[in-house]
Amino acid sequence: MSKHAVRGLPRKGRERAVAKARDARDTWALGRALIGLAAVLGDEEDPSAAASAYEEAIALQRSGNDALGVATTLLNLGELAVHDRDASRAKVLA
Repeated sequence: MSKHAVRGLPRKGRERAVAKARDARDTWALGRALIGLAAVLGDEEDPSAAASAYEEAIALQRSGNDALGVATTLLNLGELAVHDRDASRAKVLA
């Protein structure tokens, strides 16, 4: 079982959280929801979709001047690149 599913929300729940935040136009909540979805996608071995979700979250965090959020999400994106053995993505993040 995925460590993220244990936290309570499997993929469908994470996708609903993203949709709800989009509908509410709550960029902070959307960023957080995207991070949760990206973590689940990474666990499900869908690194491309996970990276896209992390990158969207980073863009939202940057627009909201959330430096800590950006740093944390970049760390997650870097861990994904290492796990996926994606040297080109890891090099861009370095």
